[in-house]
Amino acid sequence: PGGESVPNPDLELSFADGLTCGFYETLAYSIGNDTQCDDIQMGIAGVCGCPSAPVGNCTLCPGGESVQNPDLSLSSTDDAFTCGFFETTAAPLITNDTECAEIQMVGGFCGCPSALVGNCTLCPGGESV
Repeated sequence: PGGESVPNPDLELSFADGLTCGFYETLAYSIGNDTQCDDIQMGIAGVCGCPSAPVGNCTLCPGGESVQNPDLSLSSTDDAFTCGFFETTAAPLITNDTECAEIQMVGGFCGCPSALVGNCTLCPGGESV
């Protein structure tokens, strides 16, 4: 974001099929659209260790505590998207309150004691599927 070189160009990103930070640095040079540039910076810069990466104060657990199930995969196709990944990588990069509230909805799956729990059921009659 500040124009500096990526500190960890050889870091393989498990959530990006092993592509490296160096690959994304090269890709960023080819982006001419400000929105796409903002998106790649928000999504990748912090993971790659850029000192000027946007940093928010969002936590996966609304109360700020650690998730109880960090190794739980939240994806049926990619084991890299675990509760721990969202806790340490995704949530801290979020700077928007609405987006933070959205990612905190995942906290209940990850065992956050402070996760918001409602009384909604999938089946309108309350029965189990």
